[in-house]
Amino acid sequence: MPTDDPSLWEIGNYEAFLARRRELLSEKANAILSALYNGKDLGELPATFKQPGAASILDHDDEALSRLSDWLRERGYGHGAANFGVSGMSKTVIVDLAWPDGLQTGLGEPVALMVDSEPEDRSFVTKLGYHVFETPEDLMAFVENDEA
Repeated sequence: MPTDDPSLWEIGNYEAFLARRRELLSEKANAILSALYNGKDLGELPATFKQPGAASILDHDDEALSRLSDWLRERGYGHGAANFGVSGMSKTVIVDLAWPDGLQTGLGEPVALMVDSEPEDRSFVTKLGYHVFETPEDLMAFVENDEA
């Protein structure tokens, strides 16, 4: 993904974003194929990608978010998507964790965890139909209340 030019992440620059993305994918694919052809060890490949300007789960209390994730899995809920982009009306807001298809896939409304977020961003995500929580504890209380 193009991270060298943050302006490419603006909606109006989508075509330029795609062109740069194609270049980067081609370069990376050629490097990997060349290394494989020459019998070189590729080492550890990156498992995730962080969007420029996006808050990482690790930027917050990663222990609390990890506990939340484990706690939800124990109750049969799905994994949240980290650094998820909620888009609408020519705007995208990155949320810490999101369940766009509900905590149980296909059941309930979309859910977002937005730690240390701006009020206007929370309002925007709420207007797009998400139930927004500001802390892992708030989300846990919601789940416990729903289970009761």
